[in-house]
Amino acid sequence: MNPTFTDSNRTDLTYSEKPMYHFETSFNDDYLPTLEAIKTWQGGQQKLTLGAYGMMEEAFTQQHELVELRANEGLEASMRLAETMAVSSGSLDAARPDGRLFSDGPPDPFTTDREQELATLDYTYDIVPHSGGTFELQSLKTWEMDGKPQMESLALGEYDTVNDARREQTIVSSIRSIDGLQEEMNMVERIAIENGTLDPDRNDPRLFTQGPTDPFRTQMQREMTIGLSSPPTVQPVELQSEADIHQESHPVLAISVDMDM
Repeated sequence: MNPTFTDSNRTDLTYSEKPMYHFETSFNDDYLPTLEAIKTWQGGQQKLTLGAYGMMEEAFTQQHELVELRANEGLEASMRLAETMAVSSGSLDAARPDGRLFSDGPPDPFTTDREQELATLDYTYDIVPHSGGTFELQSLKTWEMDGKPQMESLALGEYDTVNDARREQTIVSSIRSIDGLQEEMNMVERIAIENGTLDPDRNDPRLFTQGPTDPFRTQMQREMTIGLSSPPTVQPVELQSEADIHQESHPVLAISVDMDM
């Protein structure tokens, strides 16, 4: 879930003033104590829930930790902790393609962990020749960790000629500019399953299992999410007719007990 915000449709370029940030305890719709990170600017405000707690004392403790961290290590350190808390509570999507903590108002003077992940994350393709004369098309995920390049590859299929592999590569790689990365990776998933290089019943529903969280959901991930959120199936109950009830009814034996006082 992305942060909710109030105000307008203005973009970051509209603003010139510096926003202000603070942490606030409140109550949610279920009357549970909550902790929020709040960004304010002239004419607007955006709130991000960091967590809900069983007792107000817990919310106060977390608020104090964030305030102390900001005083000692600065705004960015406190906002990165706020990001971790929001992701852990489910109010902020770890796989969000927009890595910012706040999506509206003036630009934030800090960088989130997710923004740093996305800055080095990329998806490309490679064609690898095999000794048997065929060519394998691979989908590559690349990123940096501790300043070192990292990579994970997924085989999409094996083709008789390099032109066949290039044709498939061109089709897949052209999707992003039109429909976005999500649709492109949906196609990658379908091709890999159709060609038998990706198990449709795999235990891990992700396309790539290493590196930063991917800013997209596979079809299998979405199906699992729908399954978890679907209400339980209610079996219909066949009601008996009034005549059947009278026919099956039995006389009731009344017992009278006398108690001597």
